[in-house]
Amino acid sequence: MTMPIHVIVDVSGAMREMGKIHIQRNLCRYLSQVQGIDREGFCGVEFHLFAWAEEVSRIDMEPGGDIPALPPQGRAELPPLAEFLAGLYGAGTAPRALILSDGNMVRSDLPAFKSRMQELGNPMLRTVAIGADADGVLLQQLSSNNTVFLAENISSAVRGMVAGCDKPPAAPGSVFDILAAQPDDTEEDWDA
Repeated sequence: MTMPIHVIVDVSGAMREMGKIHIQRNLCRYLSQVQGIDREGFCGVEFHLFAWAEEVSRIDMEPGGDIPALPPQGRAELPPLAEFLAGLYGAGTAPRALILSDGNMVRSDLPAFKSRMQELGNPMLRTVAIGADADGVLLQQLSSNNTVFLAENISSAVRGMVAGCDKPPAAPGSVFDILAAQPDDTEEDWDA
């Protein structure tokens, strides 16, 4: 059985700054190769890539399997994203979507987006912050579990989606909890 994960790449004009569009392209390359890296952890996962600005459209791979250049233009708008997500529902399953963005969008569209997601039954959405100027607060509000992942943690975002977990990650309560979770390696033989 396959599990589609829809990767929605913000290609708005703001992604032109600070090389953000190149970071996203490399993250898409990583996702296209991750099954070869971790076959067991990503078994059955299919990544479907989409470009998003004023509309959402499929990203077609180049001959040879590379990700095409993603020319930034326009503005990332939430209403077309909401309708795209609504269109993904099929056979009684809610979509799982990974949104790569800097969060530079119209904040006043957020309540209508959240309302539409509730109508749909709250699909599993994860956000990955792209760029040092990413609006983490807005991206957190887009996510179905109020969690924003950094680009270097994209694998953790995907693993949570594969596991079907939509709860925010829990932080340990104290330093004692962290130390208690560490394996006892005092008897490790370093000379072996």
